[in-house]
Amino acid sequence: TRPALRSVEAPYGDPNNPKVAMGNRFAMLTVRRALQMIAAGVHVLIENPLMSYLWLLYEVQAMMGSVGMYLVRIDQCTVGTPYKKPQLWLTTIADLQEDGAVCYHPAPHPERLTGSKTRASAHYPERVTDLLMGARVRALHSSKTVSEATRKTARYLLGVFDDPEFKSKPFVKDLIAAGAEMVHRVRHGTAA
Repeated sequence: TRPALRSVEAPYGDPNNPKVAMGNRFAMLTVRRALQMIAAGVHVLIENPLMSYLWLLYEVQAMMGSVGMYLVRIDQCTVGTPYKKPQLWLTTIADLQEDGAVCYHPAPHPERLTGSKTRASAHYPERVTDLLMGARVRALHSSKTVSEATRKTARYLLGVFDDPEFKSKPFVKDLIAAGAEMVHRVRHGTAA
């Protein structure tokens, strides 16, 4: 078996491992870009698997814990696939919450995602893309924008993002705690 690159206890992994360091740089770039977009009033949508270590990174949890951010779970079996494949969507689009769906099937799924089946499932099922686009369209039609409070928090986070004491700042600690609670809830069966 391959050694684990990350764990719940160490979601940032070993910074001396080039593959891990590159993954961390991409994660931080994603957070920074998302915060820049939010600060500018642009809606964002970030997807990763339910159990991804991305959701445990302090910077992600601080962004997630901001007012006006929503963490939505959609298990792909709820849109017709023969496998569960739970995904999380971090977004500023409040309307997506109504589309969250958690699997409650009593029996095992007809397919398990292993080997080549995992790669074949990489694309989003059409029904998931319909849900995502539908939520975005509803937000557009109702003129729902990124709130000023959300934008202000994004600007604050960008201002302290590179501070070595980032996770120790009182407001950031509160945001991280709120984000961690969101992850806990969706990992234990809440859709949004």
